[in-house]
Amino acid sequence: MWHISVILCLLSVGEQNLDMCFKTEVPARFNSYEECNVVIDNIVAYSNEDLIQRNSSLIMKCLPLGSANV
Repeated sequence: MWHISVILCLLSVGEQNLDMCFKTEVPARFNSYEECNVVIDNIVAYSNEDLIQRNSSLIMKCLPLGSANV
């Protein structure tokens, strides 16, 4: 089983232009690495323009279940 680990960053926040990043995971499990990567591709295609407009960034990686390092 696989899961998607995510780091979401809000870029240049506030007067000090700080980057704020949060670690989470997509609440779903996948049977294969390939299936997991297809879901990442779909998330990127769906959210890319919105993230650009909001000056935000996502880092996503498929990891074996039980692993937490991005």
